[in-house]
Amino acid sequence: MPAARPSGRPRPARPPDHRVRALGAPAPRCADPLSEAARVLGVSERTLQRTVRRVLNTTPVRFVQDLRVEQATHLLRTTDLTLEAIARKAGYEHATTLRSLLRDRTGSTAGGLRVR
Repeated sequence: MPAARPSGRPRPARPPDHRVRALGAPAPRCADPLSEAARVLGVSERTLQRTVRRVLNTTPVRFVQDLRVEQATHLLRTTDLTLEAIARKAGYEHATTLRSLLRDRTGSTAGGLRVR
């Protein structure tokens, strides 16, 4: 049975993909994606941090970064979009941030991922 809210009514059950979307796809220009994800999920930021660490063995920030790198890698391999356009689609304002993450997480440059 879903947990009860302070009002006494049970909280509606949400499918698991709703939770992943809330964490992985906050509004692109959101100033604080962690607090926004916590708000959407109806939990505190600290609860979200603890749950992500326990279930996924990573931090919420790293989880979001990994999702964005995965999306960017897919777009690099399947489209002719510029890196700047891909960065914006993945939720980054600047392509330099994405370039750095791609290098750190995949060990390859954006150009290297595009030709594979």
